[in-house]
Amino acid sequence: MAKILIVDDDPGIAVVASALLTAEGHEVETLESARDAAARLRRADVDLAIVDFDVAKREGLDLAEAITSTPALDETALIGVAFDVQQIPLELVDLAVQNPYATEELGANVRRVLQDEG
Repeated sequence: MAKILIVDDDPGIAVVASALLTAEGHEVETLESARDAAARLRRADVDLAIVDFDVAKREGLDLAEAITSTPALDETALIGVAFDVQQIPLELVDLAVQNPYATEELGANVRRVLQDEG
């Protein structure tokens, strides 16, 4: 299965999403800050990043821009999550999802994005 990184400053959401995706067989890591996620992504072994664009001060947007502009991360798919989905530049993400999202939709969205990338 896939290695997934969840970047969300709400630990409750991250825990639920992580449990759901782990139950589906994925290896999931959660981080609360975009800065920590950028450092983690330097290892370039993540198949999918789920990034909350509502994290503090453009950090989610900055992280998405870093992912899409880093050649070593070309194979990393990106799902952007935001309360106002229109704030997510569609050219940066494989899928934009409105927050809050239904957890039962998360697995289907992950499968769809990973299948499109594969």
